[in-house]
Amino acid sequence: MVRQLIRYSINRKRLFLPCGYLLYKSDVVTAAYWKELAQTDDTLVFYMSSETLDGVVENLLKNEIASDKLLAVIEQATTPMQQVHVCDLDEYAAMLSGKTFASPTLVMIGRVVALHEKRL
Repeated sequence: MVRQLIRYSINRKRLFLPCGYLLYKSDVVTAAYWKELAQTDDTLVFYMSSETLDGVVENLLKNEIASDKLLAVIEQATTPMQQVHVCDLDEYAAMLSGKTFASPTLVMIGRVVALHEKRL
């Protein structure tokens, strides 16, 4: 079976690009992989993930991701209607949990999210 859990490495920095709809399938995303995602200092990018976002955050927190890591939900990404919602994982439940986001939606987690705030 082809696994759509993509990793890119550039200058020893990795970028993880898991596809959101696969994140419900425990045979594709193992507990060890969730642990790896939670423990990395690299950027996580989840595409097609608006419907699975609550589960993604829950699994990352369960696997001890730093709760002060920044998360950005990029709603209607790459379109003129794009909106960016930013919070840290600790604030996710109060700010974004259960919300419906218009597609296409990207979710980014890590230090790169702070660059959006600097640009504003």
